[in-house]
Amino acid sequence: MEKEGRLKGMKQRNLRVVLGLVFFLLGLTDPAASQDWEYEGSPLEGLRKLYVQVLLSGSGLESLQLSGDRLKMRLEKHLQQAGFETLPEGEYQRLKVARSSPLGRFTLILSGLKGAETDLIACSIISRVDQVVFLSRKPVIKLMAPTWERRILGFFHDADSIQGRVLDAVDEFVRSYQSAN
Repeated sequence: MEKEGRLKGMKQRNLRVVLGLVFFLLGLTDPAASQDWEYEGSPLEGLRKLYVQVLLSGSGLESLQLSGDRLKMRLEKHLQQAGFETLPEGEYQRLKVARSSPLGRFTLILSGLKGAETDLIACSIISRVDQVVFLSRKPVIKLMAPTWERRILGFFHDADSIQGRVLDAVDEFVRSYQSAN
């Protein structure tokens, strides 16, 4: 009976640790960018070329052996199947200075923390599309502005479930793009 009480206490403590990690992750993320546009249409209109960037952090992801390069290749393939042209970094940097065509950067920010004595990983998945924006000033100001973003927070057991949620976010972006075009 005493052993069951200790086990229950450990489970409650683990739950508190995991919930603390989730609130910590919530505090690390910025609020979603405002999408109050001053023109007709969507900022995703005409966007065909994307550079994919994957940023991973956290001890929980290392334990799952998630590879940023493999995840990037999977995202690029998924976006190509949806009709986007994905660009290597050099080409993206070269086109970023030109005003010739809409150009975007699809960024995946994946952070995960593994709680002590549990197999769950608390993850923050941020999928964001930034585009080059020129402000009409003298001199002209060029900057990257977010034009689409989704955030997912959750608990995951394995890399496949995390990748599945990442691909769900990509699918949501594709649907938003398709509705704008």
